[in-house]
Amino acid sequence: MHIVKHFFPEIKNSNGFQTVSTLTAKKLIRMFLSLFVLFFYGCEYFKKEKPLIQPGTPVARVHDKYLYDSDMEGIFKASTKEDSTLLANKFIDNWIHQQLLLHQAESFLDYNKEELEKKVAEYRYSLLVYDYEEQFVKKHLDTSIHFDEVKAYYEKYKDNFILKYNIFQGRFIKLPQKSPKLEKVRKWIISDRTADIKELFSYCLQFSAFFSIDDSTWYHFKETTEGSPFSKSINPIGSLNQYKYAESEDSLFLYFLRIKDFKMVDEISPLPYVKDQIKSLLLHKRRNKLAKDLQEQIFQLAEKNKDFEVIGKRSVND
Repeated sequence: MHIVKHFFPEIKNSNGFQTVSTLTAKKLIRMFLSLFVLFFYGCEYFKKEKPLIQPGTPVARVHDKYLYDSDMEGIFKASTKEDSTLLANKFIDNWIHQQLLLHQAESFLDYNKEELEKKVAEYRYSLLVYDYEEQFVKKHLDTSIHFDEVKAYYEKYKDNFILKYNIFQGRFIKLPQKSPKLEKVRKWIISDRTADIKELFSYCLQFSAFFSIDDSTWYHFKETTEGSPFSKSINPIGSLNQYKYAESEDSLFLYFLRIKDFKMVDEISPLPYVKDQIKSLLLHKRRNKLAKDLQEQIFQLAEKNKDFEVIGKRSVND
């Protein structure tokens, strides 16, 4: 996906790990390329003065450029006449704003027409190739990633998964002052009994302002405890031993924290915490390989069918 690499050479998450430029990058690239092509051809189309043979009835004009009713045919399929009128007026208003901006750009920008056409051709090529590669990859990409692949990648590149913040396994509950059954909450939060965990979950749904009680999950410590006295401590996790329990409060809320396990800044992330990220990286590698394989297949087939030739090689000094 050369176009993604060109515009987004490196995209990182909050951990600082390189990730796939996913949907957002792709949409931005496609939108940019499409708008550029449309902008150029719009310049050429609307640059013409009012033609001798009218393509319809003029409905709007901006300087020497006209919008005709025939340009709007088939665009609106509203259920009522009133809706169609509203859509038409909005379309015309948008067209006027675009043409005014275009006129301003043409007046102030000194551009070479041949260079612009060359750029449009290059962007058109990139857009078409990108769309074709996307369709090919979507059809042929195997998205199943086995855990063994994830584990092997993790073991090989552990040093790429260094934590930039503290994480923990445990439970955190934020309750309004004067919440009921606080003694039971203290019992349930440190318990590993299934019945107690169910009671705690039901209680939190009813009374808590915020809670995270799945102690098999790794949590970003500061984000999870945001707004509590725990998040403002200089080294909150470091002061708590494994399986420790703590409480705190402010004028509005009570905070309950149980630490089951933790990892500190600059330690290697545990595999479960980066598992999904590794899957994305592996899928990204597969996508790139498929795209390269596609290019090679097309080249080999064309070579076999003699669909191309190099007519006289030139030396560097020619």
